[in-house]
Amino acid sequence: MKHVNVILPGGLRAGLFQALGQKGLNRKVAVSGTHFVAVPEMIAVTA
Repeated sequence: MKHVNVILPGGLRAGLFQALGQKGLNRKVAVSGTHFVAVPEMIAVTA
């Protein structure tokens, strides 16, 4: 399943992906943005 990735200012994006990688996991990111309020629109246009 692909994910929407919301990157907050000063966020932990690199740390999250690094931690997942150490456990042999990954995320399939379909689209990234900087605001949670934009998520419904991002999903609508990519679905």
